[in-house]
Amino acid sequence: LFLICDCVFMLGLLCIFKYLTFFSSITNTIFHFPKEIPQIALPIGISFYTFQLLSYVIDVYREEVEPQRKFVNLLLYASLFHQCIAGPIVRYQLVADEIENRKVKMDELYKGIKRFTIGLAKKAILANGCATVADTLVPTLASDIAEIPAAGLWIGMLFYALQIYLDFSAYSDMAIGMGLMVGFHYDENFNYPYISGSIKEFWNRWHISLGTFFRDYVYIPLGGNRKGARRRTINLLIVWSLTGFWHGASWNFIFWGLYFFLFIYMENTFLLEKLSRLPRFVSHLYAMIVVYFGWVLFRCESLGNLGTILKGMFGLNHNGFIDLSTSVLFQNNLYLLIFCIIASTPLLKNIGTYIKRRNNLIFIGVQQGEISIRELRLCLNESMENLTLHGVNCRISVKGEGRLSVEQAAQIYDLFEASLMTGITKHTDVKPYVLETVAKLRELGIKIGSTTGYTDMMMEPVLKSAKEQGYQPDCWYSPDATNHFGRPYPYMIFKNMIELHISSVKNVIKVGDTISDIQEGVNA
Repeated sequence: LFLICDCVFMLGLLCIFKYLTFFSSITNTIFHFPKEIPQIALPIGISFYTFQLLSYVIDVYREEVEPQRKFVNLLLYASLFHQCIAGPIVRYQLVADEIENRKVKMDELYKGIKRFTIGLAKKAILANGCATVADTLVPTLASDIAEIPAAGLWIGMLFYALQIYLDFSAYSDMAIGMGLMVGFHYDENFNYPYISGSIKEFWNRWHISLGTFFRDYVYIPLGGNRKGARRRTINLLIVWSLTGFWHGASWNFIFWGLYFFLFIYMENTFLLEKLSRLPRFVSHLYAMIVVYFGWVLFRCESLGNLGTILKGMFGLNHNGFIDLSTSVLFQNNLYLLIFCIIASTPLLKNIGTYIKRRNNLIFIGVQQGEISIRELRLCLNESMENLTLHGVNCRISVKGEGRLSVEQAAQIYDLFEASLMTGITKHTDVKPYVLETVAKLRELGIKIGSTTGYTDMMMEPVLKSAKEQGYQPDCWYSPDATNHFGRPYPYMIFKNMIELHISSVKNVIKVGDTISDIQEGVNA
């Protein structure tokens, strides 16, 4: 009863401040009531801290977290200024311990300042630059839109798509950075969504904290996929309607959510299977076209504007293809466009990691002529961090205290990173690539300890138990389960059991072991 009252109270406040004007305009149109539509100022960040408090009371009710006994600490959680305005949505269990026991470390302070600076640059330089072009080429009035040539509308919406990602992800970058500065660790909220090959993958990478919230507190409690295909479709329809409505009190946001529901439904039924048979670039092109037109719907609060833009994009407004002002504007911002596209991919990050790793190896090698295995172990930590961003629980350690030449160290590092990343980019389990790497490394006299890639062997009894209880964990190794957003429900149910299995694999693979020896050791 208290849980219901609490949820009704918080959602009621959210509806009053955010949606009362919208519902009043509907009743005014139909019933001419009320005579005056109330205009209520929207408190900054109300959607985010309302959802955070909802997650807290629900998790306490489920006994997933201990209740916070100090009211001032609960207020601290609800009002963390780092992320309460633009996300990510931070679950209480993620920061419960750090609220009272956090420590500020110098290396994390440095990383936090660096992450905040990157986010600030993305927002102030890239996102704002894209916004200027988008606002010029896609104005808000239908009469102005009708005068924009077709090429201008296409270019304008491209800049708008980049603006939305760079703007939103920049706020998450700044929030994560500020959190690190004071000892808080927030989960990633964006994982380069514009490299996706399907709409499901896109939403696995876009606004991850919102997706996990609706999954854990709406989709799964409604039954998820455990009650048949028809019920699953209804549950998805509810979730995507709420997802659209959460973004704003306007019909276009609701239609935007239903638009993505349609493609998610088609992918679940038949489309994803067909896309898997096509080259990656074809599925990527499909996903980007769907997302592109989704942003057209997202931008137009008026359905009249939506119709005008869509007609204009195909030259049906008698607006021509391109004019001089559009051509000049495009040429003046061409380099901005190219850089923003690159910034929306992991290319710069991968190049930076590669250069940093090479510089570290070369610097150590120049100073000492050779590299200790201990120093190599430190360099490998960067690879581990990159893999965890892809959802891979990677814990690889190089045993021993010998010394290697720079060439040997670089070769070992390349074997690790290339083989593991091959498994990820191919959307397959990384186990075969780990085993292949270990086999090669033993020839160099390196002992390897690893818990990466063996989880499928331990997961078999867990997945069997899940199936016996009516769940469908077959998607565990699907392309959409490559990060924590894509984990199926059984992961949450059997989390402790899974961790117990994984932690049991701590055997060190010795030089001379064959692949069969390794597999037997893991099985044991």
